[in-house]
Amino acid sequence: MTMGTAVVTSVPSDSPDDYMSYLALKNKLNGPDAKAYNITAEHVAFPPDFQIISIPGYDGCAAPIACERLKIKSPKDAELLAQAKAEVDFFRALLLICFHSRVISVGHINTIGLLGWI
Repeated sequence: MTMGTAVVTSVPSDSPDDYMSYLALKNKLNGPDAKAYNITAEHVAFPPDFQIISIPGYDGCAAPIACERLKIKSPKDAELLAQAKAEVDFFRALLLICFHSRVISVGHINTIGLLGWI
């Protein structure tokens, strides 16, 4: 295969894995990895608390809340991250930011396919 067809996104506001990876990347800005991969502060300037979905039971962005509550320190804390992901239930979430002006459920997006909304 010579061409990719999927879009990969990171949602540090609501994905515990993405949030911990974001923090790890941000903490490495002055290290050798940043220079090797040409990572600058501009790459991690997007605030991780920019909420794009609303998850019942969480007042605000779910990932920082879940990671702090479970005392997750690293993206390598696999067991704690699995527990956080189980608690942050995306299938009950509502999409707050969309290409259209209406709020729809993430479960509904999974059913019809995101491309139908673009």
